Amino acid sequence: MAATNVSVSPLVEVLEDPTHALSWEEVSAPEMAARFQPQSTNGEDFNVGMSASTYWLRFRLQRTTDTPNHWLLEVPYGNLTSLSFYAPGQPAVHTGSLFPLASRPYFHRYFVFPLDLEETPADFYISATSSYALTVPVRLHEAAAFAQKEHRDLALQYLYYGSVLALLLYNLFLFAGLRDVRLLLYSGYVATFGMGIYAGNGLGRLVLWPDSPRFDEIAQGALLCLATVFAAEFARVFLKTRSRFKVVDKLLLSSAVVCLLICAGLIASMGSTTAVSLLNRLFASLTVLTVFIILVACAKAWASGEREVRFFLLAWFALSLGGLVAALRAFGYLPTNGLTAYALQIASAIEMLLFSLALADSMHTERERMQQSLSAALATQKKSNDMLHRSEERLERTVAQRTHALSEALTSQKETLAQYVRFGSLISHEFRNPLAIVSGQLSLLRKEAELGTPRWEQRSRVMLAALKRLDALFEQWLRKGRLEGSLETIHKEPIDLCQWLRQWMEDNALATDHQIRLELAGGMHTIWADPGLLANALGNLLENACKYSPIGTVVSISIHRRPGQVGIAVADEGAGIADDQQQKVFEAFYRVAPEGPVNGMGLGLNLVKRIVEAHMGEIELASTLGQGSRFCIWLPHEPTAAQEPSTCTATAKPEFWS
Repeated sequence: MAATNVSVSPLVEVLEDPTHALSWEEVSAPEMAARFQPQSTNGEDFNVGMSASTYWLRFRLQRTTDTPNHWLLEVPYGNLTSLSFYAPGQPAVHTGSLFPLASRPYFHRYFVFPLDLEETPADFYISATSSYALTVPVRLHEAAAFAQKEHRDLALQYLYYGSVLALLLYNLFLFAGLRDVRLLLYSGYVATFGMGIYAGNGLGRLVLWPDSPRFDEIAQGALLCLATVFAAEFARVFLKTRSRFKVVDKLLLSSAVVCLLICAGLIASMGSTTAVSLLNRLFASLTVLTVFIILVACAKAWASGEREVRFFLLAWFALSLGGLVAALRAFGYLPTNGLTAYALQIASAIEMLLFSLALADSMHTERERMQQSLSAALATQKKSNDMLHRSEERLERTVAQRTHALSEALTSQKETLAQYVRFGSLISHEFRNPLAIVSGQLSLLRKEAELGTPRWEQRSRVMLAALKRLDALFEQWLRKGRLEGSLETIHKEPIDLCQWLRQWMEDNALATDHQIRLELAGGMHTIWADPGLLANALGNLLENACKYSPIGTVVSISIHRRPGQVGIAVADEGAGIADDQQQKVFEAFYRVAPEGPVNGMGLGLNLVKRIVEAHMGEIELASTLGQGSRFCIWLPHEPTAAQEPSTCTATAKPEFWS
């Protein structure tokens, strides 16, 4: 044999002893040779799954001339309750998982036997029993090659357990900070599963409980039962099965309870190999069912749109694949080799990594949702504040329309309140003087009556003038209310503006000390407007022009045109309006000079603007201090077939009204 590491499994012949009564002397007798049968697994490691029988293995070995005679025979499987090795010319070695560590000729986590090979063939025998799957892999190594293999195998094992320990500590630290129960359940799963694999690989017996062979017999099964309990609870919390998949939740809960009972049964049955074997069979079957239930729950969560379960689903798929391979090997349906023997350990490493990714992905998704909720709340608050301060920025579409309507209503109430406050101030100013005049005249009249010289005519004339001023103010206020009602129902009709203006000037001849000049451009100008509202708007502009310009100056009314609109301009030669006040003059109750000699309530221009806007038009103001003001109403027009195009650049001779 030139190789330094050789699998003896292809040479193995097997004899089953269900009675446990055969001795080595009987088995090695020549008449028993025919009862040994070669393995039918094409050279794979010997494995019969869960079996209560004793199995005898026979294999013939010899060395070549160029190989050493000292070798190590390894049986790399720790869950053998009893294991006896018989070599020619050497005393029998009786050991196993229920035997003290001192019974092992080589201090190792598995079973290693030194032997000497000769150039002539010799038969070697092994007898074995197990409360788990009965697997007897046989390897032959040179001493130096065995040491190298051990260093390599242990390095891989340490890498696995180091990763498990790192995951455990990392998630425990996360749990201490986040108090997320999923992290605690996952940590429990990692700890118990890792310890179960640790026990199954023979390291627990070698390091942690060297003097407890009975505990070592049930350690792997009990720890994996606890790992299944933690896994079921972890799946219930992660997938929220209690509220979403009630049937699956009850099945997982039942599986966890049964696993706890099996764990308790294993602890209680220490010393009874038969009971341990039965409980291990039950646990293996239950594990397959539990993994299937969890996979169904994952699939349902994925189908319902829970994309964050993708890593969780992959983790359980990896574990289920490894567990399936391990179970099939344990029951004897798959051959035993390096891949199938460590399938569960390999799958668990992949699964634990994917579980960590699943937790991280779930927390990341939840954090994103929280951030989105927080961002939405901040955006909503900002928009609400913007609405409260009458900001011109539009609300984002994601804000509920009800919130938007409430903010507009609040803003409207504030505006109304502000108007009432301004109106109250205006009333106190405008009405105080006439009332003071009436009160003063009555007081003088009373004193004159006491003296016998009442001046009835003079006093009554002064009081009548004051009352007329009050009446004019009230009439302006009432007219505002009537016009606001009219704005709700506008009846537009085509109006020939030149003809309409002439008629309006004749029907509304003003008693004024100003020259009213009407400048009508050539051609026909048709607008679509409500005649009554147009008359009110024009009357307010003309009245303001007369009130705020010196006596004897000219007030002009002219017609202008631009694409789609016709304009009516009223210009005066008054004091003008400052730039910073030109937009404010259209606000209700606003007056440029409230303490000045001109009476009014500041409603006229506000009504004009509202009338123009109700007609889908606009009003322009051009004013220079000391040179007068010019208000122009632009209203839409709709051409008729008889109308001829006109630029209105020519102006007819002005018409004057006085």
